[in-house]
Amino acid sequence: MKPTLTILATLLLAPHLLADKPNIVIILTDDLRADCIGPLNPRIHTPSIDRLAKRGVLFNNAYIMGGNSPAVCTPSRTMLMSGRTLFRLPTDIKAPGNKPSVPVMSTVFREAGYDTFYCGKHGNTYHPADRSFDNTVFINRRACPDQVAEHRSYTTKIVAYLADPARAKKPFFIFYAPSVPHDPVCPEPEDVALYAGDKCPPLPPNAAVDHAAIAGFNLRDTNVRTYDVPALGKFKTPLQLDQWRDVLSHYYAYVTSFDRQVGRILDELDRTGAAKNTIVVFTSDNGHSHSDQGLIHKESVYEQDVRVPLIVRGPGVPADKRSDALVYLSDLFPTLCQQIGVPVPSTVQTKSFLPALTDPGKPHRPSLYHAYRDEMRAFRDAQYKIILFENHHVRLFDLNADPFERRDLSKDPAQADRVARMTTQARQAGKTLGDDPASSVFWKKLDGKK
Repeated sequence: MKPTLTILATLLLAPHLLADKPNIVIILTDDLRADCIGPLNPRIHTPSIDRLAKRGVLFNNAYIMGGNSPAVCTPSRTMLMSGRTLFRLPTDIKAPGNKPSVPVMSTVFREAGYDTFYCGKHGNTYHPADRSFDNTVFINRRACPDQVAEHRSYTTKIVAYLADPARAKKPFFIFYAPSVPHDPVCPEPEDVALYAGDKCPPLPPNAAVDHAAIAGFNLRDTNVRTYDVPALGKFKTPLQLDQWRDVLSHYYAYVTSFDRQVGRILDELDRTGAAKNTIVVFTSDNGHSHSDQGLIHKESVYEQDVRVPLIVRGPGVPADKRSDALVYLSDLFPTLCQQIGVPVPSTVQTKSFLPALTDPGKPHRPSLYHAYRDEMRAFRDAQYKIILFENHHVRLFDLNADPFERRDLSKDPAQADRVARMTTQARQAGKTLGDDPASSVFWKKLDGKK
């Protein structure tokens, strides 16, 4: 065959070959606790998320690395998009234009032949990465009660995109990143009724009025955080336990309201037949405190703030399975690259968990390292977790026996060696990830150096 004919034949075949690649849909919620999805919490109504978990793998131990600002979603979404660590983030996060300084999901998948579509918030995100999609719809938050209707309208845009026959010519990559259930918390009225009265969800086992009530000291931000539930008002910590219950019931209701939109997307994937060749990821940019340790929002390295829900379904992924593997949310980028057969960019610093996805019994990481600004660091292995605070407090937990971090073991003489060993391991892990104790403000502060 002549070269010209060979090229022509390749071009004619290309749409078919590309269409055989799996599509990708990522649903990235905002401030969703890991334990506020139906598969992990029978008190919350999330039938669509439950349905997704039934068809895929739910990761019990998915985490973000942490945050370098109170707006934890900014570094978290940047890590997810770029595969970089918290301490080696791109320098152009808020830059203008649509050309991110490092390869990101949208640019890598587009170069691989994908049609890319971003629908989500455009604040506290990696701005050039958001703009680098082929199609972009930015969500601008408005005052309640319009917010629920607004998110319905954005789901409608995604459904219309999926219904477009042109989508069959190329595989698609949809990144849906709404600002739900971030406050202001504005659920549908019928969903509020699901959690009213005696149906109000119980507070977490580690609930407290303030952090000092549990830990013996306050965190820097404990008494300066507000939380907006328009139907109830604006709350400022410290809150009383009955206030916490009211806040949590509306939060549950808001998750249920959004679950309905997740269902619409799954239904359209089923209706078009795309579901059988589509990787669907459901997750969150960070967790959230609702009285846990006396805290609100997500400015800590306690479990409720750094642990996130993560469900993956798709071709080659077993159905209705759970994995206990330790994974970072930012490990998703190289994982998806491997799933669709695209080389992982050399700039990516995280690690594919594809082996644990295809075989949920396999481990992934032996340990995790977390940070929040210059205020705290944490290191955990398969069982224990140590938290180090800027004020030299130390807390040690056995997460297997105490998943809500209620019993501090750090003062137990029998744990002295473990505290010393895990502190050393934390330093080593930080250095590997770019939080070098020789230059890190936190570690220098802890060591009494300027």
